[in-house]
Amino acid sequence: SSDLYPLEKMAPYLQHDSTYKINIHTFNKTLTQNEKVARIDSMAFLPFNGKVNLKKADHIFCILEDYGLDPNNVPEQPLDIFFGRWIADGQRELINSYSVKKRHFIGNTSMDACLAFIMANHARDRQST
Repeated sequence: SSDLYPLEKMAPYLQHDSTYKINIHTFNKTLTQNEKVARIDSMAFLPFNGKVNLKKADHIFCILEDYGLDPNNVPEQPLDIFFGRWIADGQRELINSYSVKKRHFIGNTSMDACLAFIMANHARDRQST
């Protein structure tokens, strides 16, 4: 519950001179734009004082809704709802750029790009090592 999170820790992200936006992400369900807007409107109890900026916001907040793992039995209400501040972007787009399907040569040593990144990360591989 957001009531349990101290307001003084939220304060730096809710200032008058800052901008923000709220993203909605769902797992195992697709929401209409109207449903997303309703979810954002339901966060009105939070003391956002800044302006909304959808292109270059100072702070990005996310609502994550989990509807379980079974696509044939999706509940009406989410099993879990998470709200938090987005702190960093990853480099997931690299998986597509190094995909086996998009490379010019596929040989017997080709490996799935996602698995290759996991192995390189685990080995702490660096340039020129």
